[in-house]
Amino acid sequence: MKASKAGLDKPFAIKMIKVPNDTYGAKKVLREISILRQLGTPKGHPFITNIHDIIIDEENNGDMTVFLVLDYMECTMRSLINDTEHT
Repeated sequence: MKASKAGLDKPFAIKMIKVPNDTYGAKKVLREISILRQLGTPKGHPFITNIHDIIIDEENNGDMTVFLVLDYMECTMRSLINDTEHT
């Protein structure tokens, strides 16, 4: 999903992650966020997007959804891989 912040002329991407209620699934989501934060720092890898914000929405039934606010990219990794396969 593409979004923008008032006053900024920069688009952002919002990634929604449904956090499973089991321990394994929750650890997997936490691991993904941790790796993105480590690699996306200014000293990190230039091809890894930066996390600008993390928003957590917890439902009454215990379900949790995490929204990551990331740098917006014009293409996805999948589209890049598909383009290289056809050339």
